[in-house]
Amino acid sequence: MAFFSQLKKVITLLALLICLSQSLDAQEPALYVTQPRRVTAWTDLLFEGSKFLAKIKLRMQLDSTNCKSEDFPRGGRTESFICSGAADDNMLMSISSSAEGPGLSGNKYEEDIVFNNKTFQPYSRTLKNNINGKWVKIYYWEETGVHRQKIFPANSQQNQQPPGTWTNRKLSFYRFPKEIDECSTISDPLLLLYILSTLDSYVQQKPFKICVFGKGQVHQLTIRQEQPSVLEVSYTQYSHSYAQKSEVKEQKTTFVFSIDVKTFAQDDEKKEQFSFFGLNDDIRIYIDPKKRFPLRISGKNDIIGELTLNLTEVTENTSALEAR
Repeated sequence: MAFFSQLKKVITLLALLICLSQSLDAQEPALYVTQPRRVTAWTDLLFEGSKFLAKIKLRMQLDSTNCKSEDFPRGGRTESFICSGAADDNMLMSISSSAEGPGLSGNKYEEDIVFNNKTFQPYSRTLKNNINGKWVKIYYWEETGVHRQKIFPANSQQNQQPPGTWTNRKLSFYRFPKEIDECSTISDPLLLLYILSTLDSYVQQKPFKICVFGKGQVHQLTIRQEQPSVLEVSYTQYSHSYAQKSEVKEQKTTFVFSIDVKTFAQDDEKKEQFSFFGLNDDIRIYIDPKKRFPLRISGKNDIIGELTLNLTEVTENTSALEAR
């Protein structure tokens, strides 16, 4: 009986990791943020949490990008996509999620999002999976919708080769519904941490709305700032060059943001479930008002229940600090 109990927990954690991948795969509709936007004070975040026998990790990294995608062909269109706006406004957010525990070693999802850091407009999303069969999903944002190209090995020989050589491809297009014509930007759910990290620290935020594209549908998120919350935090802080390291262990009074979701589905479609790092409901994000570091992500997953992810490592964006 003990064996079957442990097996059930492992299966449940695998289900959580699949939910994380769905989150990675995937304003009033315009983005109503009247305060000045700034670059984030961080370039690298590591969140950790535990559930049952597994330890869950989420890492987010920011970097500049030349805004070209040449690693994977775009079906019949082989040209690189070109971002709009100034080159300095284009950024790459890299995200990886993993669960370590019995039967879970090496299970990992990776995602890259290329976006404009002023408008929060994504240009592409690339999601890689190594669980239950290898595949890569590439999303390209366009004015009327999102193109998706799914690439996976055509045979066992290609399964041992890099994704760029895989020849089995499936193309899909997800057209934006008419109801969201007023959305100025259709962003990506995982850019929400970036957006909240750029809001003015000294202004109480009124509720605002953004539209995001999930796996195949658009979700309208209403972001509300709730009453502050006091957290016990413990994380390692690095300078951008990793030349300095400090341990932060203290109480912090944090900003708390909750998320309400409205999903737009076509008449013949079933509404997809919104997912933010595998969390489906009661989602809250805790932000350090002074440094603008996200300190905690909490919510409920429909399979395993409540889950809390705490910041354990952060790398400062020293250029952003100097620009204040």
